[in-house]
Amino acid sequence: MTDETLDESNFNDEEYCADLGTKSPFKMEELDGSYQKVIKLFSICTDEDPKDCPFTAHVVEALELDNL
Repeated sequence: MTDETLDESNFNDEEYCADLGTKSPFKMEELDGSYQKVIKLFSICTDEDPKDCPFTAHVVEALELDNL
């Protein structure tokens, strides 16, 4: 038995490249309030302009202080 997920002939390079640099869509109406901090963190860490993203140390500090 072979693992077809590793078969590179099924890999679509164009589709993969088109998705690079895009954020995954969130269905906010399906998420409860417990996800808000994670979504906020994801959003600020994946800003389009890398200069606007926080340093890792600041992310860790915010998580430790629960200051999101």
